[in-house]
Amino acid sequence: MKLAIRVAVILTIALCILGGLFHGAGGDTAALRSTLVNAASRMTGGGGGAASAMTSSDGVVAGKMVNETAKAALGRSSWHLFHTTLARVPDRIEDQEGRKELEMWVRLFGKYYPCGECAAHFLKLLDKYPPQAGGRKAAALWGCRVHNEVNKRLGKGEYDCTTVLEDYDCGCGQTDPPSPGSSPGR
Repeated sequence: MKLAIRVAVILTIALCILGGLFHGAGGDTAALRSTLVNAASRMTGGGGGAASAMTSSDGVVAGKMVNETAKAALGRSSWHLFHTTLARVPDRIEDQEGRKELEMWVRLFGKYYPCGECAAHFLKLLDKYPPQAGGRKAAALWGCRVHNEVNKRLGKGEYDCTTVLEDYDCGCGQTDPPSPGSSPGR
């Protein structure tokens, strides 16, 4: 359970960062902030009444996001975070715990996504296409496939998944943890 809480906190921080990116792009920050506050309130059980339940019957936390501009900006930023994260996992995840952590991150990403309608669709896709957590390439290609399923549903074009690792290289330096005694980022 401690791991789930850590992952939820990380997702909350990431969503706050996305809010900052959205603000920098000149978006409707009040609408996005309201959505994030509502999601955070539900995560902590605040709000009272039926709306204070941790999750809805479809497993999501947030309600419908009515501002289409904020929804689109959140989607673009979230997909960028999603793909960049998957492109940064280790080449191979050998241990079962590591695989479970990545799978949990993906599922919590969907559960706590601030757009409840989007989250519900994403969670259904996870049931149909379970996360691939064996390593970087499998995870990145799986994430691209799921994104293409969303694009298909929205009537958007298909993304060429053959370049997903290069397209979402954040320029962060080394991917795998440094070996003992080595310098980070080399």
